[in-house]
Amino acid sequence: MDRTIATYRQVRRERKCQLILAGGFAADDPEGERVLDDIYSKTREDEGIHVLNLSLANRLENYVEVNALQRAASVIMQPSIREGFGLVITEALWKAKPVIAGNVGGIPFQIKEGHTGYFYQNPQRTAQKVIHLLDNLKAAELMGKKGRKYVQEHFIIADRIADYLLAIDITMNSTLGKKIFAECVTSFHPW
Repeated sequence: MDRTIATYRQVRRERKCQLILAGGFAADDPEGERVLDDIYSKTREDEGIHVLNLSLANRLENYVEVNALQRAASVIMQPSIREGFGLVITEALWKAKPVIAGNVGGIPFQIKEGHTGYFYQNPQRTAQKVIHLLDNLKAAELMGKKGRKYVQEHFIIADRIADYLLAIDITMNSTLGKKIFAECVTSFHPW
């Protein structure tokens, strides 16, 4: 969170904005409470930073809150120093939001620098990317659309299943034109 806070403070010097830090920690996380206390300590005096400690007791409520926050955000940051696939990034890209994330773990599978998002560099350089996105709404919107399309093409399970079914149909029947199969594939799409 230090990297996100430092970037926000750089942006805030030049643009009116707010930072919402939303998340929670598991009860069995020995570092979670200390990290949260540290975040509260570092942000206490900054009225533009809002820390939301979401309880993990009601995950459905959390999903609704995080969904609303992501949809309202202009830019979503996830500058992790360690990360697996990074589902937060997938969610943000699906909502057509520009994302700035750490270049670690599985994140580079989702972020294509300058195309679907940006990689975190340092607070000054990253702040300039955030300012660019805030000042250039069309560029931010285009990046968001590219991110959504990338997720749709690479990570939506219904589309991957439809691809596999089509491949099986072609292999088994040596045809592309069966009406019944085409209707089945169409029904897989969630939109």
